[in-house]
Amino acid sequence: MKRKLTTFVAAIAVAASIGIISAYAAFEKTNTYTDGQFTDVPATEWYADSVKNAYEFGIMNGDSATTFNPRGTLTVAEGITIASRIHATLNGRTIAPCDGEWYMQYVNYAAESGFLSEDMFDNYDRNITRAEIAVLLADSCGNLPEINDVDFVPDVKSGEDYSAKVLKLYKA
Repeated sequence: MKRKLTTFVAAIAVAASIGIISAYAAFEKTNTYTDGQFTDVPATEWYADSVKNAYEFGIMNGDSATTFNPRGTLTVAEGITIASRIHATLNGRTIAPCDGEWYMQYVNYAAESGFLSEDMFDNYDRNITRAEIAVLLADSCGNLPEINDVDFVPDVKSGEDYSAKVLKLYKA
């Protein structure tokens, strides 16, 4: 679990979550994606639809107006942002802007909503691990319907602090 989660994998996980969650939540498209909008996301790539969904549902914006960086890594701040946007949508809430770093509004929201503790991260600018993003997503999504019959994840040791939350996401 020490490998870093790449942005395109996060987009796919988020897009899959949107599909599952939308069955019982009011996910609405907030952005319009134009084919070729992100020059580094060719329409022929297997993850192109997931990038489109993540953008249209307002979960991820990309690195710039024209790039998504599908082979990049996520920072802790970006992971908290994704989790906060999902949580706010699921719960019909808004994320209040605030002064400070761009991500502080999401950090504040996550802390106020109870899925981010004060000592959870030592640095918001470092890369987030797969285990850490899994914990954030599992906690921010609440109860998810189980649609997969999975009893274990081969590369996750049973008994690790995060193993139950990773399994929850696999089942969803």
